Amino acid sequence: MKMRNKKIISFLLLIVIFSIYLYAYCEINNNISSGLEKNHVVNEETDKNLLPINAINLPPIIIDDNGGGDYNWSEAVKQSWCSGEGTWSKPYLIQNVSIDGLDLGSCLTIRDSEVPFKIKNCTFFNSKAGLFLGEFAGLKLNNASNGLIINNTFLDNNAYGLSLFDHSNNNTIKDNKISNSGSYGIILYRECNENRIYNITTTDELDLNENCRYNDIKDDVFDEIHFYLGCNYNNISYTTAKCIYIDNHCDRNIFSNCILTGNTGMGIKISSWSNYNKILDNKISNHDYSGIYLSWFCEHNEISRNNITFNDWHGIIIEDYCEWNIISYNNISENHMRGVYLMDDCIRNQIVWNDFLNDDVYIFKSDNNAIVENYFIAGDITEYECLGTIKFGNSFDRDTFEDNDNVLDAASISKGAHFYLEGTDEDWYFLYLEAGEKINIKIKFNHYDGNLDLGLYNSSVDLVKSSESTTHNEDLSYNITDSGNYYIRIYNDDNPLYHMRIETEDILPPMIIIYLPENGGVFNNTAPKYDIEITEPNLDKSWYSIFNGTIWSKNITIETETGRINQTLWNDLDNGTFEIRFYANDTSGRLNKESVVIRKDIIGPVIINNSPKDYDLFGLKAPGIESFDIIFMDPHGINAKWYMLNNGSIYTENYTWNGYIDKFVWKIIGNGTLTIKIFANDTLGNIGFGEIILRKDIYLPKIHIFKPESNKLFGLISPSLSDFDVVFEDKYGIDSKWFKLYNDPYKSMNYSWNGYIDQIIWNDIPNGTITIKFFCNNSIGNIGTNEIYIRKETEIPQIIINSPENKTRHGRNPPKFKVYIISQRINTSWYTLGGNPTIYVFTMNGTINNTAWVDIWDSLSNGDLIEIKFYANNTAGNIGFNLIYLKRWDFPVLDDSDKKDEEKEEEEFNIIEFLISPIGLAIVGGASFTIISITIILRKHIKKKF
Repeated sequence: MKMRNKKIISFLLLIVIFSIYLYAYCEINNNISSGLEKNHVVNEETDKNLLPINAINLPPIIIDDNGGGDYNWSEAVKQSWCSGEGTWSKPYLIQNVSIDGLDLGSCLTIRDSEVPFKIKNCTFFNSKAGLFLGEFAGLKLNNASNGLIINNTFLDNNAYGLSLFDHSNNNTIKDNKISNSGSYGIILYRECNENRIYNITTTDELDLNENCRYNDIKDDVFDEIHFYLGCNYNNISYTTAKCIYIDNHCDRNIFSNCILTGNTGMGIKISSWSNYNKILDNKISNHDYSGIYLSWFCEHNEISRNNITFNDWHGIIIEDYCEWNIISYNNISENHMRGVYLMDDCIRNQIVWNDFLNDDVYIFKSDNNAIVENYFIAGDITEYECLGTIKFGNSFDRDTFEDNDNVLDAASISKGAHFYLEGTDEDWYFLYLEAGEKINIKIKFNHYDGNLDLGLYNSSVDLVKSSESTTHNEDLSYNITDSGNYYIRIYNDDNPLYHMRIETEDILPPMIIIYLPENGGVFNNTAPKYDIEITEPNLDKSWYSIFNGTIWSKNITIETETGRINQTLWNDLDNGTFEIRFYANDTSGRLNKESVVIRKDIIGPVIINNSPKDYDLFGLKAPGIESFDIIFMDPHGINAKWYMLNNGSIYTENYTWNGYIDKFVWKIIGNGTLTIKIFANDTLGNIGFGEIILRKDIYLPKIHIFKPESNKLFGLISPSLSDFDVVFEDKYGIDSKWFKLYNDPYKSMNYSWNGYIDQIIWNDIPNGTITIKFFCNNSIGNIGTNEIYIRKETEIPQIIINSPENKTRHGRNPPKFKVYIISQRINTSWYTLGGNPTIYVFTMNGTINNTAWVDIWDSLSNGDLIEIKFYANNTAGNIGFNLIYLKRWDFPVLDDSDKKDEEKEEEEFNIIEFLISPIGLAIVGGASFTIISITIILRKHIKKKF
């Protein structure tokens, strides 16, 4: 018996050693897995597209980034009419809006702003007149910099179209249309610097006032341009206007390649201590007074390479103490009084390398001026009370075509030519004329110095028309019937000087070609561009009118062959089809016209929402493509679609519509009612939109776990209905319930929750701590979770029956039993007899129940078998058993000596159980080991022999 006990102890020690090894191995793998999980990172990115916002009519708006207006930029960008981020790559953007100033103030005011912004495709009208310079305008920038003002329309503003006020710097104003402003079209007032004004078309004026510097003005059309009070270092180029006026200490400005014509006063006026300005490469003509005018202490200005012609008074006049100015390389001709006129103490000025045609230089009471190397045709130099004038290198030519004394030597001339010639002998000229033209030839001379006559000859040198009057003029007109070379002859008495002008007149009406708009074209609210070509050498005027099916509009004069149909006229037209008719006539009154038929479409796309319906309910999950049935319709096709969300306080940006709400956009709006605004524009830019009101519930269903308690131990049998008390709760009702089991690294799939864990599922999960994670969703898809930890133990107690031995014989006295139960957590042990269900619980080895044994023994015959079945369960509920069979036996009666032998004492250890439990953790060489405490319970029993 002692040997048997030693074997059992050795066997148990082997089990302990193996358990230590297995536990350490699992701990190492667990640490490695945890390390890998900590180093796993997921990055996510989202992309948004700013699309154009909705065209809309707005009342006056003030954006003040210091908070003194209706909005600052951060607040404005939340409105539907503003987008962007205020960066150079994504400036704040206001576009496609129309703002009525209501005659209350400016339409749009931006002040105290330095962030980049853009104003595009907007209309501003009916701003207030105001009392002060720059006070109100269609668009007013007040201390606002870094803006781009592009392709906007300013009309019918009672003071200014556009006002840059008080340190508004580094703005670009481009491609804007300005009309009918009460004062100036554009004003820069009070230290507005480094701005750019490009490609502006307006009949209004431009004004720079009070220390505005380093501004660039290019490719524009203005009525007049004014600089006043300290406006320095500005540049104007390639601009058309009636005049440019510079006054009061405006220095170092450059005016180049401009066309200045038709003013009732001067073309360019520089006055009052304005110095070092440059007037270069300009065309200055047809002014009622003089082409260029300098007065009052203006010094060191340069006037070079300009064409200064046909002004009613002087080409250039300089008066009243102007010094050190340079007039060079100019073409000065056909000015009615003087080419250059210096008067009243203008000293040390230089007039050099200029060409004068029928103009002269006149100097009045001005000293020490230089007139050097100029070329005069029919002009001269005159001085009155002048001292120190320097004159040399000037030339005076009287006859450019001296060697044209007969038809064989006829000089070639062109239509529209003007010549100042000396008729010392007969002069012949020729030019090519086409059938249908009318030629007009005029010569002017002083008849008292001698008479001249005029003749026109065909290509055969046959006289076809002559003029032989005895007046100061000879005029000849002739309609050409055959194309070819024609000869002009000037003859008769010698005459010191004559002026010949040759003009041709086309007897055909003007020819009009319409390139834009194209016939059948369709346009939106923005008036269409036009591009026409008018061929007519003697064009008088051109215009257009629009027929709306009932009446013709007023005539709109065509200033240039490219432009845009009058926006006000276009605004007056409703949706529909119209005829635009372009007209042109020549100086003879011949008229021609050409038309195109176009359509105006100002109706945006129609958006029909079939689903979802208003006030449909959604949860945390963004509505997907399956939730929407939206139809977009437009006869011109859909160009772009986008959407935005708002809940009355939060307004998202615009995002491309792809048939669903983006997840990251849905997250922006919290719980409650929200509006989805879905937009679309057509290929014309017309915008339509639709709205859907939805409800959003972000709250999750609740799961209450009342049973089992945390860390409850379960065994082989899966937890049943009675083990669980789990309540699922949601105000919208529970749609579905499921669960998942975790026991690292094991993770089950999702299983429908029916109140218990199926035995097959339970069998798959290993021993240890198990997480039961419950899930449920409601009718809108929100998912709630809760979890609880339980333990699983599948070990079955092992029962070793030491005595009695199987199939041994036993009498009527109940046998003693000795069993060994091997388990970590023994709960209960018991036995049954003879297959009867009655159980007999025991906690230690002892004797079979006497009554039960005797009853069974008495009921059997000698040699019959009696079954004894021993059971044990652990705290997990797992049951182990073992059994033996004993023979019922009738023994003879023993004598006393036999009993003494049986009573011989035997000392044994009765092992009722042993326990294995971890009590600590040791780390050796980076690995984890569990130190296990082993407790073996031995009961000492004195056995007596029978």
